[in-house]
Amino acid sequence: MWDSLIMLYTKQVIYTKSESLLDFVLSMSKNIMNIIND
Repeated sequence: MWDSLIMLYTKQVIYTKSESLLDFVLSMSKNIMNIIND
């Protein structure tokens, strides 16, 4: 019971972190493209 709960929570945290990391990378590359295009 607890094992599966902890696993679920860990997966959720990892997923959330990777989501925000992806957002961060996307916004960074947009900024870089804007700088290059200017």
